[in-house]
Formats: sequence, C-alpha cells, structure tokens
Amino acid sequence: MEHTVLEEKRGSEELLQRLTRPTELSADHLKHLVRSVESVSGRILGWEVYGRPAFERLRASFSVEPEKLSAFVDHLVRGKTRFGIEVFPRGVPPLVDLYQVEVKAGGF
Repeated sequence: MEHTVLEEKRGSEELLQRLTRPTELSADHLKHLVRSVESVSGRILGWEVYGRPAFERLRASFSVEPEKLSAFVDHLVRGKTRFGIEVFPRGVPPLVDLYQVEVKAGGF
C-alpha cells in the first residue's frame, strides 16, 4: 500500500506567490485612476506606464488640495487595483497648500 504525501502550502507561501505574480493593468484600471483624480479636481503632474502591449507597471504623480485628499485616497482604495500610495505635503508648515500624491501599481 502506497502512501501519497499531499503538498501543503503555508499561508505565507501562498501570500508570497500571489504578491510576486506579475500584475497586468487594464485600460479600466487606468481610467479608474483618472476618474479618481478628476473627481477631486486634482492635477496630473506625471504619468509613466511600462509594458507593451499590456500595461504591467504604472507610476503617476498628482497634486490634490488638502480638503480633497481623503476623498481621493478613498476613491482609489475602493477600486479593484492595488495601488501603492505615498503622500507628500507641499507648502510652508504649518500651512499645507496642496499634497503631492505618488501612485504606483504593478511591481514597483
């Protein structure tokens, strides 16, 4: 009688496998990002999409007014794409004129 050994994956191994899987960004993901910026009257400062013909990585920069920052981040989080978000205040403390938001997706 032969015994078969089932290969079990640990939770951390499964998570690592999912996180290192190449991400393909669709045109809908990019449209969601643009709609998010437009919804708060933000300004696109820079935009780089890598990968042809499929979008694989994105790096974008936006300026957003302080009172609209939380709405912008909330709109991004509600989407289907996982974006890395970094926020930098711009202005002379304690007054912040605007926030510069760096958004990354797909393997950065």
